[in-house]
Amino acid sequence: MRRLRSVSLERMLPTVPGERYPHGAAQAVLLSLAQLGSGTRVRVERGLLEVLAVLSPAGVPRSWLHRITAHPVLDGEVSGDRAVRVDAAIGVLADASLIVVSVDGSSVSMHRFIQTVVRDAARKKGQLDEALSTVAEWVRACGPSLERVVWDRGDREAFIEQAAALHQHVTAQELGSIVEIAVRALSLQDLAGRYLAAAGDLARAIPLHEQNLIDYIRVLGADHPDTLSSRNNLASAYRSAGDLARAFPLHEQNLIDRIRVLGEEHPLTVTVRNNLTAARDER
Repeated sequence: MRRLRSVSLERMLPTVPGERYPHGAAQAVLLSLAQLGSGTRVRVERGLLEVLAVLSPAGVPRSWLHRITAHPVLDGEVSGDRAVRVDAAIGVLADASLIVVSVDGSSVSMHRFIQTVVRDAARKKGQLDEALSTVAEWVRACGPSLERVVWDRGDREAFIEQAAALHQHVTAQELGSIVEIAVRALSLQDLAGRYLAAAGDLARAIPLHEQNLIDYIRVLGADHPDTLSSRNNLASAYRSAGDLARAFPLHEQNLIDRIRVLGEEHPLTVTVRNNLTAARDER
């Protein structure tokens, strides 16, 4: 109890406008974090906490976590079997009540409140933006290829869930002004939309692409190549859904913008021209 009372929220967590911490619960979480210790001995445990804090509270596939030890988030000396080391770290964190392992052991999750405390502690140390950026790279690496996306339903849905969570955290933490992080989050959302479209789930793909285009324009401007690619993906989703009334004008505008920004012979300009021709033939 003395140790619990000694934990100072004012010192260890930043003040976030509009947020109210249940002090006792926050102190308990911070005390559990302190109990882990520091240094190379708990490098993997600390790294997993940062990873899980910026992903979906619904859970992350355990098999994905086995692949993250090679990532800079968990950089350091990891001897022996990496999956065994990660599983040992998961056990330590579960024993400390910082994470929860699913009944079948296939996924690992962290409560939203604990996520908030860990993220705010990372922000206090100036480490949150780096964590979001590097985890975004890892999530992209864990997603299935577009060629396998129809069959790899588990990885596809896990990717879509984690991409949405990262995008939400970037927005919620007011890091959207950091262009590099915002663009990485948007690129994951863009790929999620392409996964859904490839799987024929256009009811989910189209709203995602629509919002992504709005966000790209806000972050990068209307003429950035990534924005033009986002517009092309939205137009293609409209065309796949048979909505040529909306697809055709987007393809037309995209071709005009591609020629102006990239030139007549650029490969991306050629792709957009082909898409426009196909849309015209379907009218």
